[in-house]
Amino acid sequence: ILMKTEKERMLKALALVNDVQTLTKDNQFEKYLHQHLIVVEYELQRQLRLINEDERRGLQIGNSEYSDAAKQQ
Repeated sequence: ILMKTEKERMLKALALVNDVQTLTKDNQFEKYLHQHLIVVEYELQRQLRLINEDERRGLQIGNSEYSDAAKQQ
């Protein structure tokens, strides 16, 4: 499946980490695996948060540009 945006890829990666955590429940080395997966999960969440902040800033800029253009008319 082709994912078009970085946001879609981050969301898919988070879902996959969640799947691995679920699949390794009751595994003999569950704690060891999960302590490493949590680092990956937090980094993916951090990157997703940055993407969302960029999108919000873009919307705010776009909205202010739109309102400025409307005022000029």
